[in-house]
This record gives sequence, structure tokens and C-alpha cells, in this order.
Amino acid sequence: MKGILFDIDGTLLKSYGGLGRIPFEISIEKVTGKKINLSKVDWLGRTDLDVIWNVLLENNFKEEYIKNFIPLIFEEYINNFKIFSYKNIDKFELIPNVKNLLELIKEKPIGLLTGNLKETAHIKLEILGINNYFPFGIGGYGDEDRDRSKLVLYAINRMKNYYKNIDDFIIIGDSFRDILCAKKNKIKILAVATGKNSYDELKKYNPDFLEKDFSDLKKIINYFE
Repeated sequence: MKGILFDIDGTLLKSYGGLGRIPFEISIEKVTGKKINLSKVDWLGRTDLDVIWNVLLENNFKEEYIKNFIPLIFEEYINNFKIFSYKNIDKFELIPNVKNLLELIKEKPIGLLTGNLKETAHIKLEILGINNYFPFGIGGYGDEDRDRSKLVLYAINRMKNYYKNIDDFIIIGDSFRDILCAKKNKIKILAVATGKNSYDELKKYNPDFLEKDFSDLKKIINYFE
């Protein structure tokens, strides 16, 4: 049986209006005392740990301080993100046909491979009514390593412990970094051009499978067999 690992942002859903950025800016300022604008940060396909670590480095924080600040920033961020998100639920939307896809494969072993923190990942899924398809904590999350490719081992181990008889995996993602992550771990990747990277941009990275969107559910489900 094949385990299916979904990215979240750009793959399952989209959000607007700085829903991730603004709570991080508030949290960083509260913990460090420094106001940092994150509007020009490249978030695409990166882990939250990698993003915030590099932001603090670029703002002249020493690594020993960063190690202490990160857990405090994440704790603040989870609270701020939850409050901010539930006040702005209209700024979240599902990628078309995602819920239909999840309903069709709900009996299969499903998990997450995301740059989001575990708690914020599941808040997003809960707001859009698809959290029930994803057992809490079964996956690899963006607070566990700066290197996205290393999240795969966490995800695989949790999937194998939670589900039975998994002998293979496939990753579904929307960015070139999802493709690189899959290739580094020698796992097949279904790339979908539902996020910021176009179909042609994704094609350059030679994913195993490539779709413009989730419109052809029969074809997509065949990738999971």
C-alpha cells in the first residue's frame, strides 16, 4: 500500500492577506524586541524553522540567541496565528477539487509533509473543513528541521507506525522545492501547478508526475495505486 504525503500551502489550500506573515512579525517583535518586516521573505516550499532562523541571522542575531528565541517565537506564533486566522477565515480557500480528492482516498494512508508548524498546519485544515482526513501529528512538520528533505524521515516513520502495510510513498506538492525534496529521498512526486510555480517551471525539475490541477481525479488517483 502506498502512503500519500500532502504539502499544504499551494497544494491543498491558499491564504491571503498576510495570514502567516503578520502573526510571525508580531511574535518576533514580542520575543526579541525587534520589529522585522517579513513581506519580502521567500517562503515558497521552505520550513518555518528555516525561514525564521535565516531572518534572525540576517538581522544580526547570534546563533546562540536564535536557538533560545525560536521556541519562544513559535509558542507566541501558534497563539497569534490561531487568533488571527479565526478572525479572517474568509482569507482561506481550498484548492479546487481537493475535498473531492480527499473523500475518494480517505481509506488510504494519508499524512502531511509541510513547512508549517504542526499546530498551525492543522488549524488551517480545520478552518477549511478537511482536518478530519489527516490524523493529528502524522507527517513531517516545519518546526522539526530547517532542511525540508529531512522532514520526510519523520513523516515516513510516523506513517508506518500509524498505518499498516505501507511499502511505498508518494509526495504531492506545488513547488520546485517539493520536487527536490522527493528526489533527494528517492520518493515519487506528483507536482501540481496549483501554487506559485507554473506548470512549465515545475516541468524543468522533472517530477515523476505533473498536473496543472486536480481536475482529473481518476488520473490522479491512479498515481496512488
